[in-house]
Amino acid sequence: MTFKFVSRPGIGRLDEISEWLREEEATCDEGFYCNINVIEKAFRNKEAFCITWKNQAIGFLIYSRYKRKGRIEIAEVNPACRGWGAGRFLVENSMSTFASRGVFVVDLECRPKKSETFWRHMGFSAVPDGVDQNCYSPYNKPIVLFRPTDEAQSPLFAGGVENVVELWNCAPWDCKEDTPKWTWPVQVCQNSKDLVKPIVCPANSDWRLRCRLGSTVMFDDRMKYLPDNQRSSQFVILTRLPEREID
Repeated sequence: MTFKFVSRPGIGRLDEISEWLREEEATCDEGFYCNINVIEKAFRNKEAFCITWKNQAIGFLIYSRYKRKGRIEIAEVNPACRGWGAGRFLVENSMSTFASRGVFVVDLECRPKKSETFWRHMGFSAVPDGVDQNCYSPYNKPIVLFRPTDEAQSPLFAGGVENVVELWNCAPWDCKEDTPKWTWPVQVCQNSKDLVKPIVCPANSDWRLRCRLGSTVMFDDRMKYLPDNQRSSQFVILTRLPEREID
């Protein structure tokens, strides 16, 4: 199959999508035609991607953006075209486009919940417990997944590195001498504070984050006190060492 990815689809593509969404709802009472007003708004606001086959729109993705973080709001492929690899093509091209536009991480809620399997196959991982500060009942808690848009620094599972970024899953006053939950080696470009790879991780705004270069602590405080360009909507997004020094 030869698909084409359209990063800024015109409103005319919405008519093609509406047709098969309407048919899907009428046939099996599923799909996102019930959200057609939301989808239309996203297309008009240029917050949508789509893929075509034989010059017909067979899949779409709408999103919102907050600084350097994106959220996939709705994504679907025409039921008649599933099993062809169209979903993977749509997502992978969307992630590449997000990255080219300065978005470092994307998250989503699995609605319907059965979509979780697909998103995990696409490389999305679960957001850790405690990140979301909203209160949900155990029976209504959404499944939230995330994925960096490009290759990010992987955490360490062993010590012995002097230059590190450390993140605890609790506030500084609750950590005491506890071992950090995540640790990343600091790897900077030559003669620069820019990181070779970004560090991207979900984090509650009250969690403790520390950047340590040997015995020098560059930052040690709650995540929300990172500079604005190093965090975004419950995500740590470090592209360079924090500037703030701790006495």
